[in-house]
Amino acid sequence: MQVSELVCSFKVMDELAQLRLGNKIRKIREIKGLKQENVAEKIGLSLSSYGKIERGEVKLSVERLSTIASAMELPINAILEFDEGVNINFSANTFNENSHGGYYQNPHAHFHLQSVEELKSQIETLKGVIANLENIVQIQKELLAQLGK
Repeated sequence: MQVSELVCSFKVMDELAQLRLGNKIRKIREIKGLKQENVAEKIGLSLSSYGKIERGEVKLSVERLSTIASAMELPINAILEFDEGVNINFSANTFNENSHGGYYQNPHAHFHLQSVEELKSQIETLKGVIANLENIVQIQKELLAQLGK
């Protein structure tokens, strides 16, 4: 395996981590009933810059992640440990930080966390990531075969 191939594989893994972190941030924001505009304003970013974070298009520093967590009134580990694979679709329930991590009824909070179009887009993105990862695995297998000779 050449250095350029290793660099490519690390970039793909980094991009996947960015995508997952952005997805976690988006889902938590939606669960808390916050709008992108509100979070962007609280952390001092434009709406388009904040949108890039949620789409996983930018690499977050620890400081920026801390700022986002503070804006959402959460510790950083709540974002990092959040299981973004859980698809929560509900109406009339939203997170209430005053209930010690529980949920309360809110008749004004009617939303769905993911639309069909969002899911289709995520599927296409993940198909590309999977294809890249399959290429990396193949390259690694070839390298192992060469090393075994």
